[in-house]
Amino acid sequence: MVITMEETTAKLFRLRNESQIVGYMRFVDKGKPFFSKDRFWWGSTKIDYSSKDSFAELKDMNQQAIFEGDIIEMKLKTSVDFIKQAVIIYDEDRLDFVAVRCDSYQPIKRKDWKDYKIKHISYLFINKELEEDLRERKWLQ
Repeated sequence: MVITMEETTAKLFRLRNESQIVGYMRFVDKGKPFFSKDRFWWGSTKIDYSSKDSFAELKDMNQQAIFEGDIIEMKLKTSVDFIKQAVIIYDEDRLDFVAVRCDSYQPIKRKDWKDYKIKHISYLFINKELEEDLRERKWLQ
């Protein structure tokens, strides 16, 4: 299910220092950034970070926000047997997010995500071997 951030035009990012999530940042209506360590309390106090992951405008079956670089499990709603793992990546060519299957490296377009039950299972930034495979296949820079 595709959602919008609290019915606004907010842009949400997950902030990291290497492989540690340190907080979140959002911009509302192109204004100044707001920061949070837990996505509940927001303020203008900056959080130091080295990387940021874009919100993919999707929540999983447990209402967990899905970000670029998340590893998800995708279960086709019409089949009990089709369960695949995929990584959420922003595809510059499509100018949109795709879920790249971990077994075949084939993309599943965001418009097709509605056909799946999606569950967050891990992060790409702690799975270096998979990250390297995606780089070799030109999914990552």
